[in-house]
Amino acid sequence: KTDHKMAAMKMIFVATAASGETATARDFLGAGRYGDGDGAYDDGDDGGGLPRLLSLSSSSSEALGPRCWSTPEEARGLLGSFGKLPKVHKFVKRLELMLSHTLPVLTHLQVKMGKRLEGRVTLEQLKALAAAPRGTALVVICDDIPGLDAMGRETFDPRGAQRIMTDGAGLVSISLAKQFPAVSNGRVVSGALRDFGTNEKVAPLVTQLRAWVQGSLAKGTVTACPLLADGIIVLRRSMLKIDAIDPGLSDFSRIEICGTSERASKVRLNASFVPLLMAGAKRQGDKAAQQMYKIFEELQDEEVKRIRSLTGAPSDGQGLKQALERLKGGKLLSSHERAGAMLHAGFTLQEPRLREELNFIQADHLARLRRANIPVPNSYVLLGIPDQSGTLEEGEVVVIHGGNLLSPLADCSSQQSIDVLVYKPPGAHEGDVRKLRCLCQNLPKQLSAMLKGVMSRRANAVILSTKGERATGDKSAGSDYDGDLYSVIAQPQIVALFDERTPWDVKPLAKPAAEPAPTRHDDPQALQQQLLKHYMHLRYDSAPTVGTSAVNLMAFQDRGETQACERLVDIYNAALDAGVTGEVPSLPDDLRSQVRPIWMRERYAGGKGLTFEDTDSAMCKLYTRLAPESTPAATGLPQVLLDPDLRALATSGGEQRPLVELWKGRVVQYKSLVRDILSKPQPPLLSNEDEEAARRQEIKEIGASYRKLLLANHDQAEGGWDIEVEPPRSLLIEACLVYKVTYEHEMAKRRGQDKRPTCEGAAHGATSGLAFPWVIATDFLCRAKELKVKQQALHGRRP
Repeated sequence: KTDHKMAAMKMIFVATAASGETATARDFLGAGRYGDGDGAYDDGDDGGGLPRLLSLSSSSSEALGPRCWSTPEEARGLLGSFGKLPKVHKFVKRLELMLSHTLPVLTHLQVKMGKRLEGRVTLEQLKALAAAPRGTALVVICDDIPGLDAMGRETFDPRGAQRIMTDGAGLVSISLAKQFPAVSNGRVVSGALRDFGTNEKVAPLVTQLRAWVQGSLAKGTVTACPLLADGIIVLRRSMLKIDAIDPGLSDFSRIEICGTSERASKVRLNASFVPLLMAGAKRQGDKAAQQMYKIFEELQDEEVKRIRSLTGAPSDGQGLKQALERLKGGKLLSSHERAGAMLHAGFTLQEPRLREELNFIQADHLARLRRANIPVPNSYVLLGIPDQSGTLEEGEVVVIHGGNLLSPLADCSSQQSIDVLVYKPPGAHEGDVRKLRCLCQNLPKQLSAMLKGVMSRRANAVILSTKGERATGDKSAGSDYDGDLYSVIAQPQIVALFDERTPWDVKPLAKPAAEPAPTRHDDPQALQQQLLKHYMHLRYDSAPTVGTSAVNLMAFQDRGETQACERLVDIYNAALDAGVTGEVPSLPDDLRSQVRPIWMRERYAGGKGLTFEDTDSAMCKLYTRLAPESTPAATGLPQVLLDPDLRALATSGGEQRPLVELWKGRVVQYKSLVRDILSKPQPPLLSNEDEEAARRQEIKEIGASYRKLLLANHDQAEGGWDIEVEPPRSLLIEACLVYKVTYEHEMAKRRGQDKRPTCEGAAHGATSGLAFPWVIATDFLCRAKELKVKQQALHGRRP
């Protein structure tokens, strides 16, 4: 969960023949092979491609070829010019980029460094670039668009740093972008790679990438641009995190992508956003603040109806699927996935575990809703990118979702533009919410030309002006355009009631910052000491300050103490940047509140000396007006009935008493292990929420171990089947046998001891008396049910 996970690691890596041409930087790092003078050592697969924590004595790597290494310094040099980074905190931040979850693309092309364009480069100059040679992707470096005042002079922040309008954002030619698959967090996802109704490939409007180019390393986003010649990638100077200057110092060149702009999710309010919106309404007066809160209440009530429709929906699968779909605008939980799979396979509410899953989902959503996790209509979470055409006026934006421009509501359809709010989480300053003018039609000619050919379902972004003294992204919590997601609210009543405030900015330094010691690239032992010291500094100074200042900020926000909030925002932002600046602020005692609002009680109830109060804030009122939902553990479950299709398949393998007894023992053992985890005392340094997450992870790992036992019986490895490769029938039979054994065990327990179910860990979504087979074999049980339903349909019988 920290940004300094790489700080104390020795990076030891090499490309192997097995990696091939599709190796990512992570693969390149984590190949697990190094020269030891006697050949090679392979320390196996760590399951995630992470570099190993190894230490080496002096050795020779000559026998292993030119891309092998014998020291961490040589290993890092194979990827990029890390030895040129002069400061430890920069060195560490650049090392972290090697762990990005990425997917290699354009592997059939040679990636080479091209021209470097200095000064204020215009779009016309970029259009004039020659196409890359055949079989090549050519990377061009150019300066960022600067912020300019009314006199055309470049602008600087209070600390003397130049303001730029394109921080972290470049361009890519359509011919290359069309070759980018739909990607999220470095993994290919199902997405619209072709235009609807045609066979024509379309490009994502925005792609977040890592570019390793002959010793240089860049990160950020690139926008697909039809005006660029084929094979061109334009990187702004701000994207370069390592500038090798001399191409050829490393022969490693690879374009890797982290994500593409496939979809726009819905904006949901939260404990940080609600106070900022209320503050904006109060600037109009008390009446506006009351109206803003009334809107929040109405939105909360609407969502309550949708959530409660989940278990009140018709018992047929289609009705339940539709109700579940309506809730997927929020975070996709494991319960969503499992319940969705069960509904798709053909299970109905006659299946008790499905009813339990839906109850868990409903209770979880209602709990989140009490803490103001409220969806906002006509609002989207989008990647933010700058207007590289330079034609949007200051304060203007263009919002694109699903290839369409954001439109006014039906009764205002003739409007050329509308006001919207743009916010970058986790902004905490009242000026982090910006009120801007969104163009809905008749875009500037040059911007329209840049968007021609890319307005497909893969186009989801908010384009922000590059005119003025300071970038809009920078005005919203000091953000940039290297992959940051912005919340855009176009709900007209909320927007109309909001007045923006002067944005937050860095403060001038009271005295010159202490110059950090240079990175000791010349002395590996000294470098390791620097890395360890930096790690300890961040781990025990920066990370606690970030968390503590954020928690206290919410408490002071709730009480409306503006001056304290502004001081905490400065400390919070400085602590967030500690990994870059190397400076960690301290939190004064007068900014540590032992009194928290009541809506924070669930998370921090175990805090020493804390008290909780019910205030008149919008957050407290939203929290108290919605009663907590009962969980299945409190209300009980319906009668346990075995699904006839799964029961039939479980017994189709004949007499299997040894296997039945084996799984009976495992069911009891699994429940005992889970009970032990849930009964452990809470660690003193963890909040309720963090402690619950840790327990969830432990339970998940236990479930994974039993799944391996199930697969091992059939010589199957995880992922050995897919939509086209059926799991063996023997595996489906054993999964159904586990289902039957678990349910019969629970039925016998209820008959002998208690009429109510045993819901160990129900609040954690972890397990109950019926959970075990679904924890280890949901996919197999659903496949077995689906096959049976299809078979019944073919024979004309109603499933």
